[in-house]
Amino acid sequence: MKENGHQRHCFEFAGFRLYPHERLLTNGGSRVALTPRVLDLLIILVEHEGEVVSKEELLNLMWGDSFVEEGNISRAISTLRKNLGTQANGGDLIETMPKLGYRFIAPVNEFFHDQAALASIKKVEGRKKMALIAVGLIALACFGIYWFLVRGPVTKVISGGLTNLTNSLADDDLPAWSPDGTKIAFTSNRDGLGDIYIMNSDGGNVTRLTYTPARESSSIWSPDASKIVFDSERDGNREIYIMDSDGSNQTRLTFNATSDVGPVSFSPDGKRIAFSRNASNEGLSVYNFDIFLMNINGSEVRQLTVDPEFDAEPIWSPDGNRILFTSGRNRNFDIYSIDSDGGAEVNLSNSPDKDGVVAFAPDATQIFCISDSHSKPEFSQIWLMNNDGSDRRQITSFTDKVYRVAYSYQVRKFAISSKKDGNFEIYSMDASNPPSN
Repeated sequence: MKENGHQRHCFEFAGFRLYPHERLLTNGGSRVALTPRVLDLLIILVEHEGEVVSKEELLNLMWGDSFVEEGNISRAISTLRKNLGTQANGGDLIETMPKLGYRFIAPVNEFFHDQAALASIKKVEGRKKMALIAVGLIALACFGIYWFLVRGPVTKVISGGLTNLTNSLADDDLPAWSPDGTKIAFTSNRDGLGDIYIMNSDGGNVTRLTYTPARESSSIWSPDASKIVFDSERDGNREIYIMDSDGSNQTRLTFNATSDVGPVSFSPDGKRIAFSRNASNEGLSVYNFDIFLMNINGSEVRQLTVDPEFDAEPIWSPDGNRILFTSGRNRNFDIYSIDSDGGAEVNLSNSPDKDGVVAFAPDATQIFCISDSHSKPEFSQIWLMNNDGSDRRQITSFTDKVYRVAYSYQVRKFAISSKKDGNFEIYSMDASNPPSN
């Protein structure tokens, strides 16, 4: 790619801007998420605007010497067309030339851009914050990411500062600590729709683990840190997968016509997994999730909760006897506890507010949760309560919206996803001194 000092080539077409060197496509100042292969395809076609690029040439440029079926090109073209839409006159941006290949036919304007100008993309996305929050809340309702706790008497507030761990134009979300607290797994769309990454606890050594065109998320480490479990849409609907912690040996665990989703929770001995499954992918039953258990190899699947409403996001107790989960069965979201054999189901929070559990505290007699605060209900805060739901108190005073919280017992820290900079980024915060009872 030709460069001119601090300027690089950019292509503009049909309302889009393509920055090949930065591997970035934007529309109206917002990033358009494309998988790496589809982005490669777009760059090739745009750089050959008006020229017919044969399937053989595309296969060679995109996959090199690897053996790949020709159908992969057709699927990539279809995906790209869906992302780009049509021109103002209703015509496709990409023309299929039967038996020849493909040609990019939308008018393209090529120019130099200043690299510093890309920083404005974050500001544009920040101005769309309210709309994105609304969309995010809908997604949370579908897949169980409801992390709010009840209001209760506030006895003490800790204002601990946040340390920024990620800093990209993409959304970095859903952090999960490794058991020893040295690494964090997370989901990011920096290279596509969403893949699993890991990084050191200080944000360094970011490594991508999954490479598929589907969205993959909700990664959780096994107790011995040798495995990571996540959910993926790579086979058409959301299913649970497991892989080695270096990304190798990716294996599908659930085979179900409806959606099996994370985040999952491992039993303390690492032999069983608690996860969520819905009754149907259509109609109102799409929200009817229940808690299921299975062995670590996917065998002996057993349903734990039975309710027509939303039960999801299980957290196994350190002694293995109980599982906490979030439920919408009272036309609200509360924290419930159930014995691991399915008995003694109890509503712990029983509040008109939205409740969600984060983790058990170090002594296992208290539970970290997340909720809004009394003074600023638009900002989520971390709370602490006893195992029976009593003595709830706020322990943070964030001034920015917090969406997801993970806790590390080993290093006494929280990992937090927040949109304080306009897009999802991951932060850490010390949690070594929670208030005592």
